Amino acid sequence: MEALPVRRVHIDSRFKDDSSDSHSDFSIRLSQSVQLPEDTVCLVDHITIPNTFKTISSINDSLYVAEQISATNVLCRKITLAHGYHNASQYAAALKDALNSGTPAVMGSAPYNAIFQPQQGNVAVSGHGSYNFVILSDEQIQRFPAAGHASPTGTLTINQNDTASGNAVLRNLTNGNSSSDPLTYVFGTLYQSGFLDLLPVHTAFIHSSLADNCVMTPLGMSDCIAACPISASTGETVHHNITSAADAINVSKRSFDTLSFQLRNAKGQICDLAGASWSCSLLFVQKI
Repeated sequence: MEALPVRRVHIDSRFKDDSSDSHSDFSIRLSQSVQLPEDTVCLVDHITIPNTFKTISSINDSLYVAEQISATNVLCRKITLAHGYHNASQYAAALKDALNSGTPAVMGSAPYNAIFQPQQGNVAVSGHGSYNFVILSDEQIQRFPAAGHASPTGTLTINQNDTASGNAVLRNLTNGNSSSDPLTYVFGTLYQSGFLDLLPVHTAFIHSSLADNCVMTPLGMSDCIAACPISASTGETVHHNITSAADAINVSKRSFDTLSFQLRNAKGQICDLAGASWSCSLLFVQKI
């Protein structure tokens, strides 16, 4: 049996190539070329990822609101929440500020209030008593008119390829409004979210050129080499090790001197580590 040229390779994003985009999307050049013999597998071990994922960032900072100005005039608009690391009360404050920013003058000054309700673990949003509203669910966003919705007070079109929806935080995935016509939405003066989900990344998926393309992520991406549950609070570090021999990657007769890595969320989006670095070890083993 041909001997392994190397048993472990330690990867640290701080040593990424200068051409790399970030610590979450980088290439790294090894100190020497590696040529692996037949019947070799790789296991990803000693994963260390800092939980520096912002509660609100560019991938989830948008919500879409429909406001019933009259029976024939519904204003649909996009609101953008401030980026940052928010606890529940801070999130409610950011939601209130976003709702009151750009509110049509007919609704008065700062018509919205949003408060965190600790016993329910949710956010309650109240609007102006004379005007009903609805925060569009993800289902409504997907059914929103492709040509946009025009009203006397404005026009909204939604980029369905990148909605940056923040509904996962509110657990506002569906709300019974299945119509594609905003004039027929079910409106109210009070909105209550589901239990707030302030963890923006539940599992970090490590993708790499090392993959054998025999894995499927939630959206079917096949170049994933490891899934790391985010089990630490914001500011703390996640440590994850090999859990099963079934995680082995077939690298038989592979050769490489450069490897690429991406840290993605369940939607396949590159995770923003806010400049922090992460590391892992690649363990090479020959089958007996």
